[in-house]
Order: sequence, then C-alpha cells, then structure tokens
Amino acid sequence: MCAAVWGTTACLLSGALLTIATLLLLTNSLTIALTTIASVGIVLIAFLGYMVQRGYSLGVIEATSVTIFVGLACDYCVHVIQVHRMLLVQYEQHPCSSKTMLRHTLCHSAPSLYGAALTTASACLPLLGCSLLAFVRMGEFISVCMALSLAVATTLLAPGLCIVEEARASARNWFSLTRARSTAHDHETRTA
Repeated sequence: MCAAVWGTTACLLSGALLTIATLLLLTNSLTIALTTIASVGIVLIAFLGYMVQRGYSLGVIEATSVTIFVGLACDYCVHVIQVHRMLLVQYEQHPCSSKTMLRHTLCHSAPSLYGAALTTASACLPLLGCSLLAFVRMGEFISVCMALSLAVATTLLAPGLCIVEEARASARNWFSLTRARSTAHDHETRTA
C-alpha cells in the first residue's frame, strides 16, 4: 500500500509539473499555469474525498485513475481560461462589468465544456455495465472526475478569473491615480 501511495504521489507531482511546463510553453502565462494547477488540485482533492467516502483503497485502478485525471481536469480549466483571455482582449477597448465578463465566459465556453462532458459520459456508459470490476470502477471514476472538473471550472474558476481581473483593474486604476497625484504634486512644488 505504501508503495502505491508513493508511486501515485510521484506520478501526480510529475504530471503537475509537466502540465505547468506545457501551459507555460503554450500560453506564456504563469498565472494561467498556476490557476489551472490550483483548479486541478481542487478536483483531485474532491475526487480523493469521493474515493474515501465510497470506501475505496488506493489500488492499481485507483492510482492509475488519479494520475490520468490530472489531464482530464486540466482540459476543462483550459477551455474556460482560453475563452476568458479571448474576451479580455475583445473587451479591452470597451471594458464591461465582472458579471458581464463571467456571463460571456460561461456562454462562450459552454459548448466545448458540455460537449466534452457529454462525449466523456457517453464513452463511460458501456464501462458501467461491464462484468469486470476494473472497467466498472474506471467508468465510475471517469464520470465522477468529469463532473467534478466541470463543476470546478464553471463555479470556481470562471468567477475566480473575473474577481482576479477586477482586482487587477482596481490596482491599475489606483496606481494611475497615485502617479497622477504625485505628478501634480511635483508640478505644484516646482512652480511654487
């Protein structure tokens, strides 16, 4: 059992590091990489809680499932983040409220998110009817991870991105206002 836990932990860590490296390479954004990994971490913690609640121990099937789910959970998060980034560029000239940004992010990402969830669920249905326990568990685990990933991406990640963006905008406004006041004060000092 201890070897399974250490092996799974090593696979999870290497999967997370490879995911961060891949996202950094593809998006050139540390924020996106770390936000995605945090979301994936939430999904995996919830999934491990599900396993404990169901009374499953960490065997080969469970360890393999948890390792694979790093990529599965990442996909849903990347869909939401990519749409959010696209909308930020689109609304750069005409900023909108965070509620509007959230609504647009969810509306634009919904087809790919729900399409991915539907195809994953459809692929798992035959597994749930198998006579081999390994296939039944894989079907169950994939379905649960897919549902958790979808829930985290739409209820935590998307609103979180909007909150972070609103905080960034407030900080930029504050720095601009502070700089303008400082410049005005310097001008007054020189003319006096």
